[in-house]
Amino acid sequence: MLAKRLGVLLLTSALVAPNIVACSTRSGATYTPDEAGTAMEVTRASVLQSRAVVIEGLRSDQAAGWGTAVGATVAGAAAYGLTRADTPLGVAVTIIAAIGGALVGTIAEEQKNKWPGAEYILDQSDGTQKAIVQVLARDETIIPPGQQVAIIHGRKGFYRVVPVK
Repeated sequence: MLAKRLGVLLLTSALVAPNIVACSTRSGATYTPDEAGTAMEVTRASVLQSRAVVIEGLRSDQAAGWGTAVGATVAGAAAYGLTRADTPLGVAVTIIAAIGGALVGTIAEEQKNKWPGAEYILDQSDGTQKAIVQVLARDETIIPPGQQVAIIHGRKGFYRVVPVK
């Protein structure tokens, strides 16, 4: 009977958190191993406007991760410990607790994924304008308006804005 109850708990956790994916947000000074040693297109521009922003939450292509799985497991196990899930009501309480734990875990994970960033409105050398938001590394400051910059077109559509001296 215990194996059946634990199976219900694990199935619930698996349904709530189907994909566990690591998250990574890169600053303008961070490159992936695939980008090192490759040529990238560069466009010149000047900064029209810049401002501080906060980048937070999960990416649209990122499923819930460890926070969701741990939240579901801990809450489900605690509810199971209290109810023993030996009645239909006990099973329902355990499942609801696991789902609630998953939601709390997801919120905690979203709060963990919070970085300072900068939004740049750029006037490119060909006359078109572009807005780019990027994470700021600890030692980076926001590039001020009027500064000449290079827009580096990285792999997979990732852009970086770097000052030109």
